[in-house]
Amino acid sequence: MDIIKFIGVYPERGNLTTISREETALGGCVHNVLVDLASLGTDIPLYAAACVGKDENGQAVIDNFARHGIDCANVRLLDDCPTSYTDVNLLYHLDDIGILIALIVADDFFQWPWTYIVLREVSVDPCGIE
Repeated sequence: MDIIKFIGVYPERGNLTTISREETALGGCVHNVLVDLASLGTDIPLYAAACVGKDENGQAVIDNFARHGIDCANVRLLDDCPTSYTDVNLLYHLDDIGILIALIVADDFFQWPWTYIVLREVSVDPCGIE
């Protein structure tokens, strides 16, 4: 599970920034590979084996597997821990030549320094941010 927060300014350490919107997206190796294989439309049986928390995020993972026809019999719901996630802060900058989009990714514990990856510079706004 990715929790994506759209921010306009990267905060200095110890400071805050405004989150303009927040979205969730399913991800992770097991999920991505199985869903990609399912989308190929083959007759290959697909089985998920994973542990997720007995929470809203865990149910979203299971529901998405089921929507794609992936067998979830080996997905375990855990009472004592939440579904893991990655906090993704999407830093965007609008200017006269386009949008500079960068990802700042931190793990669940918000370790410093954050991993900073510049994705691309484009001349249109793919995220619909104004």
